[in-house]
Amino acid sequence: MSYSYELKREICASRVKNKCCRRNILRAALLFSPPAPDGRATLPVMRRQDIREYFLTLLSEIYPSSIRGETPDVSELGVVGDTREYRCSGCQRAFLRGLFLAYGSVTDPSAREYNLDFTFREKSAADAAAEILAENGISAKVKPRREYYIAYIKSSDNISDFFALIGAPRATFDIINTKIAGGVKNDANRVRNTDVYNIEKSMAASERVRDAVRFLRETDRLNLLPPDLYETALLREEYPYMSLFQLAAVSPSHMTKSGIATRLKKITETAEKYGYKKDSGNS
Repeated sequence: MSYSYELKREICASRVKNKCCRRNILRAALLFSPPAPDGRATLPVMRRQDIREYFLTLLSEIYPSSIRGETPDVSELGVVGDTREYRCSGCQRAFLRGLFLAYGSVTDPSAREYNLDFTFREKSAADAAAEILAENGISAKVKPRREYYIAYIKSSDNISDFFALIGAPRATFDIINTKIAGGVKNDANRVRNTDVYNIEKSMAASERVRDAVRFLRETDRLNLLPPDLYETALLREEYPYMSLFQLAAVSPSHMTKSGIATRLKKITETAEKYGYKKDSGNS
């Protein structure tokens, strides 16, 4: 069983609560697949039957007529990137999740050549996918591969950010762990100039904030934080190892990276006012 397939199975097993989000998972698969001659949407060819069954279940739920073999007309799906189809804060991330499940493939982070690919039959689909990824801060390039077109991502940071966006923390942690394991083998001075050093620095900063949040909770002061800081404190507790970019991606308030950083700093400063002591360094 490949790493990519294992990851897809885990994503399919995780429950998506809102129907509008489930619809956008399905939309991603249908919009990038060439329609039938009569204009009806079609699902792309999938090697794994259980992944295809996942989309068929969504299809029968959202378009009941599909039970009778009638898939929706493409015009019923809107257009790629149509923000009118994003009914809640999770819809756009759900769309990207569907994009990966239907068209994506990722190599094991421990592989020498680590990359995330999206494979399409038409160049226009690959270009559209790359554009949507760019709108979400993920840089992808397009190239032909035999009779297909590939939108691909090679930067491990971009790949990690993508999986944080779609709610696949295992992939994010695997990347971090692989980088740290590789860094241990290198000279300490060399590590300081690599991504490993940046990750370790980020994790140390995260730990300081978590300690501050723990202090506020243990002293019954956490609920005294303003609503915006309280939300971010809970977010840091729930996702202790995510980067600032990744925390911003899963934030219900659609925060920017700098906005998240500002809130975390205020949380630590508030804890200090109540007697919390922290090591030197930025939070």
